[in-house]
Amino acid sequence: MSAENEHSEDGGAVATSSERLVDLYKKMVEIRAFEEACQKGFRQGKIGGYLHVYIGQEAVATGFIDS
Repeated sequence: MSAENEHSEDGGAVATSSERLVDLYKKMVEIRAFEEACQKGFRQGKIGGYLHVYIGQEAVATGFIDS
């Protein structure tokens, strides 16, 4: 993924390439898989303490990282 921001002259977002959108989607799927694996490990007692999963918020993290 590119670290470059794409904005129009008025500061609004511009069109994003299909390839970049696919990369962002793959990152969201990767985050979801990690969260599910953590949740499974916690329920099996393999992870101690407290666990707060981020399931359903993957786009927030992905967008933040990409910006």
